Amino acid sequence: MKKIDDALLLVEKGDYGFCMECGIEIGYERMIARPTAEMCIDCQTATELKERHTGHSSEYSDEN
Repeated sequence: MKKIDDALLLVEKGDYGFCMECGIEIGYERMIARPTAEMCIDCQTATELKERHTGHSSEYSDEN
């Protein structure tokens, strides 16, 4: 539920659909597949790779 609430807050602020890391618009296909996505696919992939190397998870780890 938290991810849905967070997405609704982003809609209210006008920030929904924009990457929290780089600020670019998240692709339409990604938003359809994962409406609660907070990062574009490039930033999400980079975050996941970094987590694998450090062994630490971030708050975005469920965004696969």
